Order: sequence, then structure tokens, then C-alpha cells
Amino acid sequence: MYTVFNTNDSSEIYGRGMSAEEAMSEILRYDGHDFTIELEDDFWVLRGSTGSRYSMAGLGRFNTITEVLAANESEATAKIAEYVVSHSGLDWSKLEAMEDSVFDEMLAEIERQNAE
Repeated sequence: MYTVFNTNDSSEIYGRGMSAEEAMSEILRYDGHDFTIELEDDFWVLRGSTGSRYSMAGLGRFNTITEVLAANESEATAKIAEYVVSHSGLDWSKLEAMEDSVFDEMLAEIERQNAE
């Protein structure tokens, strides 16, 4: 289970106890963005929008983030979700996913440092 939070402010939490697929959706749909997972030439391809549905320019193009080989869409979605949560917090994402227990440890460490 994962916690999704703002990369620049860990107190801004978007969800806790989320599955990898729920965390992926939260990360990739942040601030009006969107994503697709489609089968293309034997690979399941994850594409994310370059823009937001809330902007005047709209969603913009959908750029490829990753692609996987999988037997079916369900397996592909699971593999892609694991990729997204393990690579969140990078330049392409304003949100980060972290296992709940690791997130709790991070908060405890921050609290200890602030207490000193």
C-alpha cells in the first residue's frame, strides 16, 4: 500500500493506503492531466498528457512514459503501475508514491529532526 504526496511538501497528502494502480492514477491525473494504456505492436504503452484539461491549451500531446510486455491488459496495468510508483517524484511527476510504512518512517525522522 502506498502514500501519494507532493514531492515538494510531504505534508500535502493525496492518498494513503492506496494500491499501486490507485497511486498511479492519482500521480498521472494530478492537476487535470490524464493518461492512456494501449496495446501497440505487442507492447502495452503508457502515455501521459503534456498538458492539463484545466489549461486553455487542454491535454496537449500524449507522450510515451513506458511500455511493457504482458499477456493481457490487467497484467500490463499492474506492471505499469509498479513502474510509475517506483519512478514517481522524478521530473515528470509533481507527486510521489512511497510505501505507507516508509512514508511513516520518513515523517517520524522529520519529527525527530525538528525536535532537536
